[in-house]
Amino acid sequence: MLNERFGYKILGIECDEERVKTARKRQEKFFPTSTGSVKFVKHFISISSWEFTADELQKAFHVDPATTPVALVGLHADVSEAFERTEVIQAAIVMPCCYHKMSIDRGKPLNFPLSGRLMDILGKIPAGDGIVCRPFLRLACQQPASRWKRMTEEEHKIHGKNMFQRAILDALTDEGQEVQRIKKCGERVTSSDDFVGAICGFEIRDSITGSIIPWSSEHRSKELCENVILLDRKLAVEEASKGFSCCLVKILDADTSPRCIVLIATKA
Repeated sequence: MLNERFGYKILGIECDEERVKTARKRQEKFFPTSTGSVKFVKHFISISSWEFTADELQKAFHVDPATTPVALVGLHADVSEAFERTEVIQAAIVMPCCYHKMSIDRGKPLNFPLSGRLMDILGKIPAGDGIVCRPFLRLACQQPASRWKRMTEEEHKIHGKNMFQRAILDALTDEGQEVQRIKKCGERVTSSDDFVGAICGFEIRDSITGSIIPWSSEHRSKELCENVILLDRKLAVEEASKGFSCCLVKILDADTSPRCIVLIATKA
């Protein structure tokens, strides 16, 4: 759309090679006239990706990446540092999502919080650093309240069991966490098929400190958790320079897509 309507040159970057191949096939089938101005490449985007991107822009479109204005548009990415450090990047439009896939070190996300203001707030709360953890990030990814209202009791139970199983898998694969069976359960729990019974039978503990890591079960807090993450990203961009402006815009109805807010950052 950006190419067809406005004539922008597009460099699509994706880490999954199969998706790159699919994009190229769809382009040849549905948008054959765009092959000269829309290119797709395989690459895992990180803070240090600008050198790769600059080379690809030069090869694909024969432009000088040092003087050609660039806008970042996409999903997932934390663009605050790349946006701040790279002069030619004049705008960034990103829909944050998949928060639970952030890199974790000793139970703490490496890229959250990013803003000094949220760090200060958490530092003033007793055990505030324990709030930001994998369950918090997974909770931020849940369905909006409007969807939860339409679910039946059985659907809630099934989803709860799925979340429990995913939490176990997280603990098995994340460094510094382990799953332990609790030796004594409450007398009221009679069936291991029951979600409450399942939680009562297991717990996740930090393998170094032994402290219990809580399960994500309060779905109604989803909007609050996601808003904290979104506002943290917005503040991080604004703190980087007084010449940067940033806003959060809802572009879709939550029933259409649970991820419906984009972060738009520009330079003066």
